[in-house]
Amino acid sequence: MKIFKLLSLIQAMAACCVFAQPSELSVQLRTIEENLFSLEIQGSPGVHRIERSDELRADGWAALIPITSDTNLSVQPAGPSAFFRAQAAPAHDVTIFTNALEMLAAGRRYFRDDTFGSERFWGDSLQIHRALAGTNHGGVGPGVSPSTALAVGLKVDVDALPASLQEAIAGGNVDLEDPATTLALLELDSVVGVKGIFE
Repeated sequence: MKIFKLLSLIQAMAACCVFAQPSELSVQLRTIEENLFSLEIQGSPGVHRIERSDELRADGWAALIPITSDTNLSVQPAGPSAFFRAQAAPAHDVTIFTNALEMLAAGRRYFRDDTFGSERFWGDSLQIHRALAGTNHGGVGPGVSPSTALAVGLKVDVDALPASLQEAIAGGNVDLEDPATTLALLELDSVVGVKGIFE
């Protein structure tokens, strides 16, 4: 009887119902806007799965998000009523998920920091460091400004910059047309995928 009343109330209000499994997990539902809700997962061991169903049947649950570490999710019911439940992911899924995250992090580190032994090609053969610096800084040609470097696809890791420099750039107090600024960014190891070796 309680379930019937709950279903009637849910259908009348076009709302959602949430469950948590096991007991240490808790799920909070918040309305973001009409027909859009926020599910907040609390007490998760780190990795969990979210399932949904249009009705309360034991075999009616389908994976909404098979595995995630996110604890704040936006959901949109497909009909006038919807039920959501969260449960801790099985141990083998946690292992797979953790390994995948570690591989992604390692890949980012390799891309960010590893030169793959190409220093001799870029430095000795192409002398790209001299072209980047320009004649005013001991190189050749006009040099490469940050504006030019960004225009051809290079990226700067803002988090690698000191807070004072971040503020100066945001305030327009850094000359982004000066190759000396490019050299400074390289010296701070903030250009993604490019390593500068300074003596």
